[in-house]
Amino acid sequence: MQRKLFVIYDVHKEVDIISQRMGLTQENLQSIRRYVSRENKPRDVQRVEKEIDAFFDSIEDRLLGAGIKQVYQDGFFIDTKRLASEYPEKYQRLIADIRASAELGSRSSGLVMKLYDQGASLEKTEDFELVCEEAELHSKLAELARIRETLPLSEISKEQEEHLLQLIERVAYLQDTQPERARKRDQVITQNINSGLRRTGLLTIGAMHYGISQYLAGDIGQVELMPEKLVIERRVNMFGVSEPVVQ
Repeated sequence: MQRKLFVIYDVHKEVDIISQRMGLTQENLQSIRRYVSRENKPRDVQRVEKEIDAFFDSIEDRLLGAGIKQVYQDGFFIDTKRLASEYPEKYQRLIADIRASAELGSRSSGLVMKLYDQGASLEKTEDFELVCEEAELHSKLAELARIRETLPLSEISKEQEEHLLQLIERVAYLQDTQPERARKRDQVITQNINSGLRRTGLLTIGAMHYGISQYLAGDIGQVELMPEKLVIERRVNMFGVSEPVVQ
């Protein structure tokens, strides 16, 4: 029997970015947006989030009636079966955190919790170290943005200059290695799905993870869902094309 995977290519809302255990606060996010020109300008955020809400409104009933029993999420590196068995209190805190994100407006978290309440399991999706490297990039970008905004270069000390140079080098390295890291993350995600998916599942994943299809097992049928206009905008901003060529 062929297995089936619904894949939501998502453009994250602010609440999703802040709640992804990457050490990002609202203040840090705004600093990064001012520092990295490709990010949405503040005046665009309301439009983007309205379109995300409309997208989830259009697909939620279909997915809740699709018989989904397993949920995979990008950035989710926790073995929930082991956590629930060995550390039930921590497992309940994890579920409470996801519910809190849904209550703050995260549509992906809201959908995940509705499926969970129907009996779907939350599956380990990613590799801890790769997710940590991605988190470090966001953290270092936020630090660099804060320094740029608050520290006049004319008043910088020798010690601060050395720290700034090290920070710039680290950010450059993490940015240079991001395409390869994204490829590795896509491979890990699909390896976990290929080995663990029993019948029907859902994967929620950022719009930039366009390499998933090439790694999925042949007996897994994929149903792609996305807020197409927003995904195209994001991919054009990042890569210059609406459908990046998979290497």
